[in-house]
Amino acid sequence: MEEGQPPPYMLAAYRHRALTRKEIVDWADRQIAKGKDPGDWIIELATRRFEREHEFITFLERQGLTENVPLADRLALVAVARIDCGLDLDTAIAFLYRFYHEDEESLIPSSAQLVIFDDPRLPWDETKAAEALAQILRPHLTRGRQLRHQLKQDRESGRRE
Repeated sequence: MEEGQPPPYMLAAYRHRALTRKEIVDWADRQIAKGKDPGDWIIELATRRFEREHEFITFLERQGLTENVPLADRLALVAVARIDCGLDLDTAIAFLYRFYHEDEESLIPSSAQLVIFDDPRLPWDETKAAEALAQILRPHLTRGRQLRHQLKQDRESGRRE
């Protein structure tokens, strides 16, 4: 990631609830504080009050940010959102169902393991569902934390993690 440029997954992280709007605005503030010319859009991001959710998302999309990131990264973002950021169980499960249909690399366990979440023949237990979800997401958590950390930290040019 070039200094002063947003990570390519910024919008995906926001949409998957791994980053808040405030965290993205804080990133823009840090770019401005570095004293280099951050670009007009970063200044606008830091200073504009977005009244509606879709205005914020549209603004990021107009800057070339997209949700089109690899499935492994989207899984990682949901893992960190659920485990570290308190993403609710139903939303996390909805993301997994949506991802499952795109999964060509077998990153998500078989559909039989996902059925536990809402199979009417099984007694649905929120605690068991949360544990099953955690087992699915845990392998992706380290990557999710790395992605989240990249945006939250102030990095100097050339410094490696």
